[in-house]
Amino acid sequence: MGVPEAVVIMREENPPNVERFSAVGIDPGLGIDQASEELLLLALTQFKQPLLLDANALNMIASNKKLLYKIPPDDHYSSS
Repeated sequence: MGVPEAVVIMREENPPNVERFSAVGIDPGLGIDQASEELLLLALTQFKQPLLLDANALNMIASNKKLLYKIPPDDHYSSS
């Protein structure tokens, strides 16, 4: 059994290398500026693992409907 590990990546790491993770959480320190929106868009479109979004990310999605349509479908989680 593996031991869970948490790693912090600062948003200044451009672009962040998240492919090595099995899940990503976007935390309250994200903010709601243009750089944050670009990072969120990158996470929504490039990261193919589970993604946990905080209130700032959800507020950005609520104020920019283009981001809403970038949320990947969760059909890879459905049971068949």
